Amino acid sequence: MKVNYFNTSQVLRMPIFIQANFTPQLMITNSQFTGAPNSKGNTLFLSFEYVSPVPLSMIEITLNLPRGFHNITGGNVIDVKQPVQGDEGSSQFTVNVDLDQVSKGTYLFMGKQYFMQYKVE
Repeated sequence: MKVNYFNTSQVLRMPIFIQANFTPQLMITNSQFTGAPNSKGNTLFLSFEYVSPVPLSMIEITLNLPRGFHNITGGNVIDVKQPVQGDEGSSQFTVNVDLDQVSKGTYLFMGKQYFMQYKVE
């Protein structure tokens, strides 16, 4: 915001919060993960489509990883902020996931509105 007073001007930086009563719809259209126990740098690929009543500039996707799965810093959450444009569209991203000595089987990656199953072989 720019404020003019007494023949001078100042730029004030202020956060703007917009409250809205809507939730963009997010649909996972493709996801792939292949990993082996006790391995690093396994790739998680995710593509999605979104629809929103207002134009969006970013979608944040948070996945809680199962026990024995870690992000590149050793944490158990993947948090991706993906730039998007408009009120509907599609996007994709990849992240690396490290695995401890986990058993072979099917695991759930849980998100806020969805879950995904992946097999470890």
